[in-house]
Amino acid sequence: MSKYLAATRISLRCSTALIATSIFMVSGLTANAEDDRGLTYSIGAFVTAGTSPFEKEGSDLEVEALPWFEITGEHFSLGIDGLTVPITQFSNINIKGRLAPRWIAFDPEDYAGLKGFDRDIAIEAGFAADMELGPVTLTLEALRDISDTHGGTEVSAKAAGGLPLSARTFLGIEAGLTWMDTDLATYKYGVLDSDRGAYAAYVINEVVVPTLGVQLVHQLTNHISIMGAVSGDFLPQTVTDSPIIQRDTIFSSMVGLKYEF
Repeated sequence: MSKYLAATRISLRCSTALIATSIFMVSGLTANAEDDRGLTYSIGAFVTAGTSPFEKEGSDLEVEALPWFEITGEHFSLGIDGLTVPITQFSNINIKGRLAPRWIAFDPEDYAGLKGFDRDIAIEAGFAADMELGPVTLTLEALRDISDTHGGTEVSAKAAGGLPLSARTFLGIEAGLTWMDTDLATYKYGVLDSDRGAYAAYVINEVVVPTLGVQLVHQLTNHISIMGAVSGDFLPQTVTDSPIIQRDTIFSSMVGLKYEF
């Protein structure tokens, strides 16, 4: 479920690289689909709409259209949320290695007064561990910037579950907490020394951001599914005190179609 919710935070700023990657990976690998029956491939498209932390309440939603892709095999999974590789398993706990992009959900340079606030896509590495407890999946993920973009660390803990509404429809719910160190929190919500503009440097100490998301997946045919998701990030006061942050709640949503080979 988290992969669908992750789609709600991707910006069109990333579309060129994402489209190129998806076309290259999916077209190349699906050409050999008959020989590599251990792999599954999914392609599709989705539309996202969300509220920017850099605009006041009542502002228009930011709307973007993007492709979707996912390739899954016995030893890896590659998609919009990055590369996942199983490391080990014991009891009902799975440990995985992660290599993930940090997409720019909202580029501050697009907003008045924030020209010169350069925020690039980062590449992060770390691990994830998930555990099944009946109908609930608990996930712990830790990622560290390896691209020298923000130099920070993020640790997230999530609980996800849901229920089938019918033979073809599934409703899921996800709740979690995300901890960010000072480097990452300041990169996302503060003012860096390198930022050009009217604002003085503003450092945000490490923060914890609660999140809540809901998703709905309906299987139209054996190969085609329609998916939708809504999520919210609830920013603490240490973030909203930043001079560039204009709201304390960030909502994101997405709807899309997926074709699975």
